[in-house]
Amino acid sequence: MDIKKNTLYQLLNLGFAGISMLFFTIVIARILGTKAFGLYSYVFTYAGVFGIFYDFGLDVTLTKKVAVDKGETNIIGQLLFLKSITCGFTFLFYFLLGYLILRISLSLLILAGLGVLAASFISFGCAYFRGIERLDYEALFGILQKFIFIPLAILTAIKLEVEGIFASLTSTNLLILIMIYVFLRGREVNINIKSYNFSETFDIFRKEALPLFFIALFTFLYFRIDMLMLKWFKGEAVVGIYAASYRLMEGFTLFPSALMAALFPRLAYYASVDKNNFITYFLKGLILLSTLGALLLLLSLFFGKEFILLLYGSAYKASCPLFLWLMVALFLIYPNFILTQSIIALNQQRVYALTSFIAFIANIVLNLLLIPRYSATGAAISTIFTELILGVSLAIVLFTTLRQFRKVNP
Repeated sequence: MDIKKNTLYQLLNLGFAGISMLFFTIVIARILGTKAFGLYSYVFTYAGVFGIFYDFGLDVTLTKKVAVDKGETNIIGQLLFLKSITCGFTFLFYFLLGYLILRISLSLLILAGLGVLAASFISFGCAYFRGIERLDYEALFGILQKFIFIPLAILTAIKLEVEGIFASLTSTNLLILIMIYVFLRGREVNINIKSYNFSETFDIFRKEALPLFFIALFTFLYFRIDMLMLKWFKGEAVVGIYAASYRLMEGFTLFPSALMAALFPRLAYYASVDKNNFITYFLKGLILLSTLGALLLLLSLFFGKEFILLLYGSAYKASCPLFLWLMVALFLIYPNFILTQSIIALNQQRVYALTSFIAFIANIVLNLLLIPRYSATGAAISTIFTELILGVSLAIVLFTTLRQFRKVNP
């Protein structure tokens, strides 16, 4: 399937997810109020951090391997073997830390943890769909998940509040996971959990999955640590105000996410066999995303305040200036999408992992300096500088590599 069709399917998937989750966020924020909504955001952020450990870079590794050789099926069993081990240890640590140290409610801890764990295995199945460039399958299961989860979560939230939301998440994700398993088995895909050659499996883990894990971990942390730090310094109500704007900003990343889902298998393929085509795809993507990012920033300057008040109501008036700051960050995030995926396609995961670590440390330092004094505004400004550090660093590495390609293939 070509890139345009795959992008369209992923846009449909992520567009529906973005709009439906935006609707869900607005409704839940109104039902729960700022304090309970802050608790929901806090627990979901904590559980989501461990989702990175569940994945451990194995999703992207699967997509790359399948994209290069679509006939290779043993890789699925090898990576599932690794995933089963990492998930077992990760869930145990997640539970002990959350219950004994952070004192999170036992019911919330279990429900949120199982929901994120099931989502991780769903993502693994979708990674295979991306590798064979069948994003229509991913769109089918993604849209179905939202159709089931959102109305169920809203209904249960009315009486059970936060617990109802996470119970709905877990039950829905388990159902979708079973459906994906049955679907793959019906297509005779080899999904038996086996290590096959252990040394080969370990090499895949060490050389490819491990750097990707650190990339995902540091990226997730510098995107989410601000909410945790806001909760520690300022309380759940401030987290709710900040999360309202942050969720909107995240919603605007659906197009670059869709484009990269469709484009990454091609980037990975051409990085191996045709560097000139790789450069062509990269430059087109960079120009497109940079232009769209600038347009969204301009629109937010004129209509951002009205947009926030229309969606959330006057109770979230304090979110208006935060939204403008976060849209500046979005302007930097858009081109960073193509930069990061191109770095991975070129097998420079270690450089990207180091850069992500530097950005993560910078984000923590900035949040420690700015949140106590400027509250949620400080967190938004920290996000801007973090994206700037990441983008400039990766651009230097990538354009240096591209110049080398030009010298070899003038």
